Amino acid sequence: MTTYFAMPLAQPVQQGIDELLKNLDTRVSAPQHDLHTRVSIDLSDDTLRICVEEMMARFQGGESAGILHTLLSILKSTSHMLIRQMLGKGSNDDVNRMAKYLRDRRHVLNGALLFGFPMPAELASRFATTFAAIRAGQGEQHRAELTRIMLTFADMAVERFYDDFVAPMDLGFLKRKGSDLGRATILKGCHVAVNKLFPHLDQKDLEIFADYFDSLLVSA
Repeated sequence: MTTYFAMPLAQPVQQGIDELLKNLDTRVSAPQHDLHTRVSIDLSDDTLRICVEEMMARFQGGESAGILHTLLSILKSTSHMLIRQMLGKGSNDDVNRMAKYLRDRRHVLNGALLFGFPMPAELASRFATTFAAIRAGQGEQHRAELTRIMLTFADMAVERFYDDFVAPMDLGFLKRKGSDLGRATILKGCHVAVNKLFPHLDQKDLEIFADYFDSLLVSA
């Protein structure tokens, strides 16, 4: 059995991906680069909605929500800029090559179409153990371990959601430099947020986080 970090995308986002992949599969003649850019931006926004905004809503204000709001602002502005700069006006063959990222991230798990990636068994086990301790009322004793786990997860999420997205692109020197700078900005923002947020969560907030994040870990 494999554990995935996997999200149910909003219907309009899923429909956009379906439309793009169908057009590419049927080899329509109309250029698909604009649709690909729109789908990529919508997908980025929906990923941030699920991973950051939904958590902000659960923390209901306070310092935790403020940290997440700052992270959201950094990630959204950086991702929008990078997507528009990197995708450009490629041919349909170029778009089809880049769309492998979308195909690889789609998984039917327990009967649901989700977007995400498989996790190493060791990391999934660490999450399960820590969440069990939190639910047993031992959250504050496990904050340091949760912080370490989330830093590892942040590294992996950047690899799977950013590096894999960029990998099939044929970037020139300047765009590659911009991509590397954007990646560094995103990763630093994630690390700063994790280090500011998790060491200070109380038992109640740890339970809120564990319940929500665990809902995005799907075993199949």
